[in-house]
Amino acid sequence: MNSPLPSVTPYELLGGAAALRRLVRRFYELMDTLPEAYGVRKMHPRDLAGSEEKLFMFLSG
Repeated sequence: MNSPLPSVTPYELLGGAAALRRLVRRFYELMDTLPEAYGVRKMHPRDLAGSEEKLFMFLSG
């Protein structure tokens, strides 16, 4: 007898959209403040809102 597939997706197990948004926000906060991330930060626009949204959408896809 086969057991049914789990009804919870990996995305949901990670905490869904809210948890992913927090993760992405924290990533960009660190990139904006850590000296070792300076080189990568220079490649991004001054306002990171668009970058945050793009990364969230990519990781959600």
